[in-house]
Amino acid sequence: MANNETYSVVLIGLGNVGVFYDIGDLTGKKYLTHAKAFSKHARFDLVAGIDPNDEARATFTKAYSRIAFASLDDAESNLEPDVVVISSPTDFHLDSIEKVFRYWRPKAVLCEKPLAYNYPDAQRILEVCNTYNAQLFVNFFRVCDPSTAKVRQIIQDNFKSPCFSGVAWYSKGLKANGVHFVNLLQDLFGDVTSIKIISSGRRLKPDDLEPEFELRFGSGKVVFLPCKSEDYFHNSIEIIASGGRLRYDNSGMKVIWQSAEEDTRFPGYVRLSSRERDISPDYDRIQLNVVEQLLNALDGKPATICSGRTALSTQAVITQIETLTNEDDHHEHS
Repeated sequence: MANNETYSVVLIGLGNVGVFYDIGDLTGKKYLTHAKAFSKHARFDLVAGIDPNDEARATFTKAYSRIAFASLDDAESNLEPDVVVISSPTDFHLDSIEKVFRYWRPKAVLCEKPLAYNYPDAQRILEVCNTYNAQLFVNFFRVCDPSTAKVRQIIQDNFKSPCFSGVAWYSKGLKANGVHFVNLLQDLFGDVTSIKIISSGRRLKPDDLEPEFELRFGSGKVVFLPCKSEDYFHNSIEIIASGGRLRYDNSGMKVIWQSAEEDTRFPGYVRLSSRERDISPDYDRIQLNVVEQLLNALDGKPATICSGRTALSTQAVITQIETLTNEDDHHEHS
């Protein structure tokens, strides 16, 4: 029998990813924010928003005809949400989640990435959710996209050699943006087996950094290189394997697979096919895909949404990169 239960949602943090990224969408087809995705889904009821900023609350209330509170303390007696979305700045994630469970008992928490700026805080967030039997998920939206399932199948069918090599470019900091690709590569290739710092790079205040580093997985490696966002914003991955080449361009808005094939012009040579398989996601639906996978998890169905435990594993990699970068930086200046 189909599950038709509706889940109530409270959104904490009414900033860009919470509300503003698609507030001016005249087509009505963009789902770039939590507010839009949850409000338009038949199985969720967006009941309220919380943000200390007056303009943010006013914008949310006008756009979605839902009540908005300045703080969790103001909202607590009025609500009993099934799902709480944490879209506040990273520095406030732990405090917000601890306060949530003082007042409510949600079934699930969906938190923006990264969970925290340090591993102990991220670990504490997972512990709090586990204590109150709430499922914790983190908004690494790429793993929720249907295109990623196609990429997993391509890897299974074409990465026959035990070795692949890749290069990832990232902008605006390791914690703010590079972490997305770290999480995606963990999803595609499994645990990181070793980390090597190539260069400590520059520091981004207050809490981020831009090192050059290499991640090794069981079957290959990817080198991460920072791209200065003051020049232009750029995130991409290129992975070379025996069966072909996989590319994530324009922050993953374009995903291309090229198979290796016999060169008909020069017998004995193998080259990349000129026929590219476009498996690009629909970036206008990125948050709606997350909501769909969250629903699957709440309904007890298979779901590709990033769990709190997986996000903590990603956080551990980021923390180790930061520790090794600090050591490398110290050696350079000692």
